[in-house]
Amino acid sequence: MIVTTTYQRKTFRVQAIRVTEENMKELADWCGGQFKIETSGPHGGLGDPYIQVAIGRVQGRPQHASAYVGDWVTRLSAGNNFRVYKSKSFLEAFQEIANHEEKYAEVHQVIVNAMNQQDKATWGGVGTSAEMDLVADKATRAILGLF
Repeated sequence: MIVTTTYQRKTFRVQAIRVTEENMKELADWCGGQFKIETSGPHGGLGDPYIQVAIGRVQGRPQHASAYVGDWVTRLSAGNNFRVYKSKSFLEAFQEIANHEEKYAEVHQVIVNAMNQQDKATWGGVGTSAEMDLVADKATRAILGLF
């Protein structure tokens, strides 16, 4: 079964899967592409497997991109609009979105740390209002940095 991970670009999100030798045939099915073996051309060596991915139409003619091992195939979350990226381009343009449970745990830890600092300052009688404002500011910035 194909398992996608959600990634985000500045203005939109995509589902993405990195091409491996193990997932090529199943990935071809997922994106409506075709599993093929390189017979000639500059991309792969002779005999290298790849996926021919339909990426749209230009003047009514279907357009395709070749996805080799290490490339990324993406799909816009709202449809079957696929694209192929070389690994370097993909990693420069997209960042992975952590799942809800991971984000919850990170935010929870930031809040626990801030509360511990407040608790130490209150019971130790060493914290000033300005210092607690600084703790709150740092916690807020840490939380915002997670999103």
